[in-house]
Amino acid sequence: MDAKTRIIVNTSAQYIKTIVSGVITLYSSRVILSSLGVDDFGIYTLVAGVVMMLSFLTNALSSTTQRFISYYQGSGEMPKVKAALTNSLCIHAVLGLIFAVLFLTLTPFLFNGFLNISSSRIGAATSIYFAVISTLFVSFLNAPYRAVLISHENIVYISVIDTLDASLKLLIALSLSWVGFDKLVFYGWALLIIQLFDLVASALFCYIKYEECTWPRFGEISRPYMKGLMSFAGWNIYSLACTYGRTQGIAIVLNKFLGTAVNAAYGIGIQLTSYANYMSESLLNAIRPQIIKAEGAEEREKMFLLSEKASKFSFFLLSLLSIPCVFEMPQLLHLWLGTYPQESQVFCQCFLLASLVDSLTIGLHTANQAIGNLKRFALVINTTKLFTLPIALLLLNMGYGAKAVGISYVAIEFLCALLRMYVMRPDSLDVRRFLHNVFGKITIPLMAYLIIVCIIEIFVTSNYRALITFASSLLIYTPLIYIFGLERNEQELISSIINKLFKKVIKRGY
Repeated sequence: MDAKTRIIVNTSAQYIKTIVSGVITLYSSRVILSSLGVDDFGIYTLVAGVVMMLSFLTNALSSTTQRFISYYQGSGEMPKVKAALTNSLCIHAVLGLIFAVLFLTLTPFLFNGFLNISSSRIGAATSIYFAVISTLFVSFLNAPYRAVLISHENIVYISVIDTLDASLKLLIALSLSWVGFDKLVFYGWALLIIQLFDLVASALFCYIKYEECTWPRFGEISRPYMKGLMSFAGWNIYSLACTYGRTQGIAIVLNKFLGTAVNAAYGIGIQLTSYANYMSESLLNAIRPQIIKAEGAEEREKMFLLSEKASKFSFFLLSLLSIPCVFEMPQLLHLWLGTYPQESQVFCQCFLLASLVDSLTIGLHTANQAIGNLKRFALVINTTKLFTLPIALLLLNMGYGAKAVGISYVAIEFLCALLRMYVMRPDSLDVRRFLHNVFGKITIPLMAYLIIVCIIEIFVTSNYRALITFASSLLIYTPLIYIFGLERNEQELISSIINKLFKKVIKRGY
């Protein structure tokens, strides 16, 4: 299939996967919260977060691997594709071991008074900590294979793995009620088994399907490739360290001021926004390889056009679900969790809004990675994100609560979304065109839909109002996006694909 059709097919596969696995994950959270209780759920969120806040290394290195593979694919250099993958696998394995050992040495410090955990649960928390360290190491090994799948735009297979992953986690959540020993310990180690399944499923497919995937040999390890990968990954690591450091830093600050119950509420908010980010990533995973390949083929104007489309469609895909969720959050949390921590509502609403404003210029992040000039982008954008942490600390010291922390989070995210355009100007970004093609296209459908949702909120008092709000997103907002948010060629392409699918369905019916 051609590139444009592949983007739509891959995006659709990711979008459907995200909805299905998201529903499964959200229901799993309700079962887990009910089975573990608020305090144990808060302990898992806190302890797992201490380790997983450095899982940004996995994401940074995976993103680096995918960038180099896609770039060399775009320039038609297969030997360099193989070299990049082999050296990436070596880097992931070595760093995974280093950080596993590092985290193990921190055990006495964390569990002898630093973390605010009841003494009766220290043993369980320590066991969970070891399980999460093991899970992190396995995720290091899995990252290069996911990068290969993304670079080959095999989003359908990734969607299948992720859906199975969510389904297995649901089975674990349901089995908690039958466990005869510590449920928290069982839950942490069971998640490690699922991570091992993901690794085997991804690695086996890559070795069978793609020629650049061969068993690593020491003779193929090259210092120039190592240096290139680590240099690129360095600023990637800094960027993601700021993002993850902000997320987990706020969790630790909240723990110190407000206790584990608020950590549970914060964890619920982070989980929901992670689901929202997966929704936005559904398009980026489909279009990111083409953005990087365009830069590899020295087609920068095409690269920026694709980045504009990535930003626009990411916003539309995310807003289809996130806007109704923000308005109907109390009812959704009740349906999702039953009884939930008090501050969950404000964290969920604020984090969804933060993800939405971030998606406005998210395509420029991929454009910057394609160009490879990461230093300026990382220092300006991601250092700014890190300022959320001292602001949260200041607000809590002044006596403000969780709501003020959430609002400051949204404000900083909006500032960073705007700064991306400023930072990319020296790399030939036409800011005026970007504003017209992205902000200009989303304004009419967004404002019209917000007015409609506000009217529903004011005049509809039925217990089924949430269903009406979500139905309006599909029946009203989607046509508004098609009419006012898409270019003529985008409308024609989508109509053509829908017609082809409809004809196939009719033909098979006969």
